[in-house]
Amino acid sequence: MKISLNRKISELNDDFHNGDLSLTDYRVKRRKELEALNDSSESPTKQKPSLSKGVVKRVVFGTCCAVALLFVTVMIAKLLM
Repeated sequence: MKISLNRKISELNDDFHNGDLSLTDYRVKRRKELEALNDSSESPTKQKPSLSKGVVKRVVFGTCCAVALLFVTVMIAKLLM
């Protein structure tokens, strides 16, 4: 059972094994195809959604509240002991 993930690379492989392509030509063409596949797969991942200012403010405010509550808890514990 033969599994091929890319038609062009599979055709290059068949041509090389049939003797139609030299090793250097096969490597050059395969590298070009792999670079084209890599470029096409990276395009959607290059765009990163930015965080809105509201989300950043909420996170900072929540973190400050958590630290303040911890500080108050420690101070109360010190007073009681």
